[in-house]
Amino acid sequence: MQADLTAIILEKLPVAVAVFLAFISVGVLAQKIIVWLGKHSSAHEAFLFAGQAIKFTLFAIGLMFAVNMFEVNISAIFAGLGITGIVLGIALQNTLSNAVAGVLILTSRTFKPGDHIMVSGFEGKVEEIGLRYTTLESAEKKILVPNSLLSTNVITIAKSR
Repeated sequence: MQADLTAIILEKLPVAVAVFLAFISVGVLAQKIIVWLGKHSSAHEAFLFAGQAIKFTLFAIGLMFAVNMFEVNISAIFAGLGITGIVLGIALQNTLSNAVAGVLILTSRTFKPGDHIMVSGFEGKVEEIGLRYTTLESAEKKILVPNSLLSTNVITIAKSR
């Protein structure tokens, strides 16, 4: 019995590793291409985020295929990951809300660095649009405005010249 199990593992392990490495390679390549495409874009951070998301997704799919080659019941793994995802989603709700809003702001180009904006009592020149915060600079201070605030409130924009 033990010899059979060892033989099966030794037979399938090289293929499983090759499949996993192939998915990792494609993920890294896809990430590099996406980052390169966004290198000179005003939505550069959105491209970085998309590249990381695609790399992680391909990593997870590759791991799933590799584990599945050993005929492991991955239903329990998916159930555990689902519960973990729900818990993390609840715990990171504000962070994820800001990140999604940041991607939407970067891709929609509602405003850009150099524009003067007013939102919810905050006013200043847009210095940088990040995934979590947009940095405004006023005469006396820098203001970090959460992107979720920018996506859910009325914004007054004076375009840069």
